[in-house]
Amino acid sequence: MTTADLLQRLRALLDESQTGYYQDSELYNFLDDSQNYIVTFLLSKMFEKQKINPYFVFNCLTPLITGANLDYTDGGISLVSITDMLDSIYAKVQYDDMDDKLFSTKIDEQKANEITENTFLNPTVLNPKYYIRGTTMYLLPEPEEAQTRGVDLFYIKKPQAITSELTTPDLTDDVHEILIQLAFSYALAKDGRSQDSDAWHNKALIKLNIYDI
Repeated sequence: MTTADLLQRLRALLDESQTGYYQDSELYNFLDDSQNYIVTFLLSKMFEKQKINPYFVFNCLTPLITGANLDYTDGGISLVSITDMLDSIYAKVQYDDMDDKLFSTKIDEQKANEITENTFLNPTVLNPKYYIRGTTMYLLPEPEEAQTRGVDLFYIKKPQAITSELTTPDLTDDVHEILIQLAFSYALAKDGRSQDSDAWHNKALIKLNIYDI
């Protein structure tokens, strides 16, 4: 659906086909809040799935995948230039003695500390890892010198804010009905209909919980 379609569907639920009690700008805010809620919710589910498949990404989030080429310097890789990242997915690293770029799997800082403290856990250039601390990304094993090709980092970016019908929804169609239901629940809450709002929010939440593609 286009953003105009989303607005029309939301107004149909509100039984208000044209601007009246609800201004378009207000409904766009509800749709934007819904989009951010869905992304945040599915990212938390994605983290669990990535424990089994490190490169798993939900289908509806694929339009949010983007990449950046970063320079490697001794000690780490600065992420300061990346201002729209919600979560990294994987990196492709060029080590000095390897011809091809290697996929690098993300680990958390606790796991990185375990690897550092226990040499037998050390990853190799055939199975590299990376972790992020603050605005710096660290590679394991650490290259001996700067890499001329740098590191390609792929990540989930923040969705574009829904502010008008000219905005193209970043999430794919398979979650648009959920997006509308959440926006409807926010509109009902604004209207003081808390029970109805909770009911529609729970409908959307059930669909999000079973979403698995």
